[in-house]
Amino acid sequence: MNRSNTIALGVLVRYFKMNFFKALELIKSRVPICAIISANIVALTKLFKVKSS
Repeated sequence: MNRSNTIALGVLVRYFKMNFFKALELIKSRVPICAIISANIVALTKLFKVKSS
């Protein structure tokens, strides 16, 4: 529910060169029980140097 979706988000951004927020929306739309905790979102935004939209 949490870690696998976080890893999927990281893979989409890093290896498939997707926009962070579009990748997050894709995961949320495809996984009904998606529950990425905010700490993981913050960690990924720092890792990928994502600016707030």
